Amino acid sequence: MLCLSFSTLASEVVLTEEEQAFIASHPVIKVAMMPDFTPFSYKSGAGLVGFEHDLLALISEKTGLRFEIRTDKWTTIYNAFKNKEVDMISSISYKEYREPFTLFTSPYYNIPIMIFVKDNFGEYKGLQSLEGKKVGVLKDVFYIEELKK
Repeated sequence: MLCLSFSTLASEVVLTEEEQAFIASHPVIKVAMMPDFTPFSYKSGAGLVGFEHDLLALISEKTGLRFEIRTDKWTTIYNAFKNKEVDMISSISYKEYREPFTLFTSPYYNIPIMIFVKDNFGEYKGLQSLEGKKVGVLKDVFYIEELKK
């Protein structure tokens, strides 16, 4: 499996004429990313590292595209993407209401949703166990509406 992965990475990318024309007319792509989303994008030392940065470096190497990365908190980069101030955004979850302004790739990772409760909470039996309880979540988290329901 490891050999297959390395051979896939080493293989040459053949671009169509349309793809080559796109790169010629859009040599720099503005990308919005979070600076604290380990292991995908996070600060380490003086720079940003992580899976998404490695993936962009590989795409750049194989295609000649260059990426201008803008990092900020989620709400800021999400609004920049929605307002077309950047060309793409990383780590966005699929939601139907985002379809009008987003062209989604296939997911490269599915994040499990976890719930942490106090020791005296009792037995957790699904979302109905949270009814009438105070629940803390990240601001603007993508599943907030489902949780409210």
